Amino acid sequence: MSAATSHRDEGIAADRAKEILAEHETLTLTPRDWEAFLAALDDADRPRPRLAAAARRYQKQRHRDAG
Repeated sequence: MSAATSHRDEGIAADRAKEILAEHETLTLTPRDWEAFLAALDDADRPRPRLAAAARRYQKQRHRDAG
């Protein structure tokens, strides 16, 4: 195999690898799924008291463990 053939094969393999990664990194949503995704994003801003309480407990525990 010549150096030119080897270089071309590496380029083909790299291009195919990029295609495969793009296929696995891209998410295609139906219109219904897109609306659900947007609704979930909109809902992310609402207060979550249990989460806030858990964060406070965690911070207190870290402070106690460090001191």
